[in-house]
Amino acid sequence: MEINNFLIFFYKEQHFIFGICPCCAEIFQLSDATIFMPGRKIPLPELKAIQIEENKVEQAQQKLDLLSGKWEKLNDKYEDKKMLYDSEEPEIIRKVKITGRRKANNLINKFDSTFAKKNIDLHDINLLFYPVEYIVFPGMTAKKDFSNIYLYSKKPRNSKDERLIKSIDGTLKKGNIDFLVIRIDDKGKITYE
Repeated sequence: MEINNFLIFFYKEQHFIFGICPCCAEIFQLSDATIFMPGRKIPLPELKAIQIEENKVEQAQQKLDLLSGKWEKLNDKYEDKKMLYDSEEPEIIRKVKITGRRKANNLINKFDSTFAKKNIDLHDINLLFYPVEYIVFPGMTAKKDFSNIYLYSKKPRNSKDERLIKSIDGTLKKGNIDFLVIRIDDKGKITYE
């Protein structure tokens, strides 16, 4: 028989030649077998475990890729919202301040009828405590020119308080007053104007 005919015959006969795997005792066709170089042989159960782990790693990588795509989309949305907020933030803060002042004034006006009746902005009021409790510069917060300054105190509780208030009243009526602006900076330095 020629060599070519022998190879063709051998190839056809491989489908009918069977073997038993020495590792797992499974039957296999010779045509399914592969030739390998001598070395460390991996038993089939270990090989299957390795293939299972490789499949798990591949599935985890696919999930990671999917989550990475979702993360990029969410990050893009976040950046868009942040840019929109950053552009609108000053206007939002301005509106919130106006609303907060209005609400604060409304709440205080419910409790304090003295200043509310005279339509005095609460930011124009400064606390002095004793004997004059408040000094008011109407129009100061609105940066308007003002010509009046009001001093508010409670009714005198005793003769000492009454004398102090009369003394202040007499001084103001006589015009024995002087106006001095004292400024204190953040470091505590005092300057006089």
